[in-house]
Amino acid sequence: MFAVLITILVLELKPPSADTFSALLPLWPTGLSYAVSYFFIAIVWINHHHLFSYAERATPRLVWSNFAHLFSVSLIPFTTEWLAESRLAAAPVAMYAAVFVIVNVTYLALCCEAVDRPAHEDVTTAHAQAVADEIVRHDRGLRGGGAGRAAMAGGVDGAHLSVSDRLLASRDPAAETQCAELTQYPVRRE
Repeated sequence: MFAVLITILVLELKPPSADTFSALLPLWPTGLSYAVSYFFIAIVWINHHHLFSYAERATPRLVWSNFAHLFSVSLIPFTTEWLAESRLAAAPVAMYAAVFVIVNVTYLALCCEAVDRPAHEDVTTAHAQAVADEIVRHDRGLRGGGAGRAAMAGGVDGAHLSVSDRLLASRDPAAETQCAELTQYPVRRE
């Protein structure tokens, strides 16, 4: 996507009609707006790539946040061309700046979704641990005090296992549902 936008930027550059270097001087607004837009898209591309290394999975909100961000970035070639054609007139400059602001706002929304999920969608470690402990205790009661698969796996009460492993260790259908709910969203470490 970003490579396509950079290509669209360069396609809008028109060579001067004369064959001298002095013919390039009147094109300085075009060159300046192209350079600024190119570097801005390059920075957005690098940040986008880096940000998605933190995303644990593609949720619908993450996908839509990404679409909003990509849409806003896709406006850069249009505003760049308008800015260059108008030779830095006030309205195109304002629109160009507004698009940069929108790109940054949508990037922040994308960051919130990819990295800092709202608290109501996360399961805290303490809550997940409490649920896992309750299910293991429940499992022991059903099996007459047996430790279940967690202890058979080599741990003392499954302490070395992840929360989802501990839930699955109980072999309880309710625990499997809990495990699915826990793994749907990342676990926030406290």
